[in-house]
Amino acid sequence: MFGHCTCEHIKSGSTLNQSRVDTPGHPLAAPRTTDNKIGGDLLIDVGSGPTLYQVLSGCEVFSKVLLTDFLEVNRQELKKWLKGEGGSLDWTPYIQYVCKLEGRSPSEWKEKAARLREVVSDVLPIDVHRAQPMASDALPSEGADCLVSCFCLESVSPDLDTFTKALGHIGTLLRSEGHLLLIGALQESYYFGGPGVKIPVVPLNEAQVCAALQDYYCTITIPQCHWPLQPPSTFTHSPYSYWAMWVKCLA
Repeated sequence: MFGHCTCEHIKSGSTLNQSRVDTPGHPLAAPRTTDNKIGGDLLIDVGSGPTLYQVLSGCEVFSKVLLTDFLEVNRQELKKWLKGEGGSLDWTPYIQYVCKLEGRSPSEWKEKAARLREVVSDVLPIDVHRAQPMASDALPSEGADCLVSCFCLESVSPDLDTFTKALGHIGTLLRSEGHLLLIGALQESYYFGGPGVKIPVVPLNEAQVCAALQDYYCTITIPQCHWPLQPPSTFTHSPYSYWAMWVKCLA
């Protein structure tokens, strides 16, 4: 969802609402399969925004991670944190929280932060509305082993047709039999990117998302999971729960 959101909005104190990740077992904090069988060489985060939480578990099971965003200001914010520069967003409490979800001591957050900095190989531009979303030399010819996309496509698409096409575009980044972890909010019509900054989102229901996936991906490999907003969020206008699904790219 952070494709339209900038680091300035997050620093205002309203964008990174803790209710987004405080539900126990929430996939945003620990995007991994229940059997831990998915891993490999390359993970691409599609539409990272200025945020890192969506790859805090993935960095442990992939040897390389690419972060991407359309906005230069977001890419620069990510690079500042990766280089350990002052003035970057403080991800310490979120890294500690993910350590706890993974059954580790929150005191191990420094090791996880070091691991993330080690495996993130680059922060690159992406445009999900282009048939070739990334530069042709940005990734191996065979594609990535896995994509994760959190709250991105629905917030940068004006309608269902554009959302569906964007799903197809990012699918070109995957290798044959690769996996996509797609996370979003059902029936969300807008969210707040900062004080008084209301950003529109195309509202989607579960049937529409599943239908959109059918053209480009195989059947869902792990059933959809739903998490109610606890407590009700002032961050988003989504009356329903989060959803997440693993889908496999067509051969």
